Amino acid sequence: MPRIKQKKTDPTNGVKESGFSNRLRSVLWKIPGLTVWRQNSGKMMVRDEETGIKRRFDGAPKGAADITGILAPEGIRVEIEANGKRGKMRPEQIQWAVRIQNAGGLYLYAPMFKDRHANESVSYWKMALEDLIAQRRKGVE
Repeated sequence: MPRIKQKKTDPTNGVKESGFSNRLRSVLWKIPGLTVWRQNSGKMMVRDEETGIKRRFDGAPKGAADITGILAPEGIRVEIEANGKRGKMRPEQIQWAVRIQNAGGLYLYAPMFKDRHANESVSYWKMALEDLIAQRRKGVE
């Protein structure tokens, strides 16, 4: 009797790290007082669309989080590292997290859960950040 190959299902629904980061960023905008944006890190060559001229772009330092922002009215720096399925922080990302926290900022490492739909991960990390913000506002570290 022939064996029937079962299709492997991907609980994350095929969402890649960039898609996860985009979903997370769009949801974080709903947190009152929080403004966030995508942060590119490292150096890269970019081409100006109007002139066609190439130039070097120096992004945020190596290890900087994928999403950054500011929390009003306190002016607190917020950094969120949105990791895909690989789920491990590199040493320079750990150093950046420590630097942000030592400077008084909020840092959240937000990996996508491998066994859940990406939207569940997004909801979970939004609640986790809301909790961090509430703790900071109450003066709890």
